Amino acid sequence: TKFLRNTWRPWMKQASRAIDAANARRKATFLKNVPFLLSSLSDPRLASRVASLFHYEAYGPDDEIVAEGGPADVFFVVCAGTVAAFVTVNGVEIELSELGVGACFCEAAINKHAAKNTTGLRALEGGATVLALDRRDRGALLRAAPGVAAELEAVTRHRTAGTLRGMGVPFLASLADESLERLAAIGHPRQYGLG
Repeated sequence: TKFLRNTWRPWMKQASRAIDAANARRKATFLKNVPFLLSSLSDPRLASRVASLFHYEAYGPDDEIVAEGGPADVFFVVCAGTVAAFVTVNGVEIELSELGVGACFCEAAINKHAAKNTTGLRALEGGATVLALDRRDRGALLRAAPGVAAELEAVTRHRTAGTLRGMGVPFLASLADESLERLAAIGHPRQYGLG
């Protein structure tokens, strides 16, 4: 037993390091599809450092990834499959968009003003695999890639404007994209139950 342990231990450590390195490269490749990380990941060492902050999560068909109105505490990038973003207005679920490989969602989790998710997200047929970054790692991300903060604000405004447009409120639907983005910059949509 001691012989086997001493013989296999170095091999297992070497195999583990090779798997970790391959996963880091794979994560960095997926993360390069995220618009506000693109410029930050041009340096391979920086890309590796940022990729190490993310972890994989897998969801089956129709699994809820994010609860509408739940805490905004995880940022995601789709690695495989498709995810649906939805809002519920007056008890009716409205699908806002389908997000495929390379799409990101829940930017609010790494935005300094994060509170709650305004949309819900679920894996569609076939399930989905995502890279996830917990809010507690926000500081490490911003230290590793300082330019991300300003780009993140712009992405968040654009995504919030899309959510506002998709809510089916006539006044919001009548506004130009630029006006909705300005509105998104000064406020965050919240939903309240009837009554």
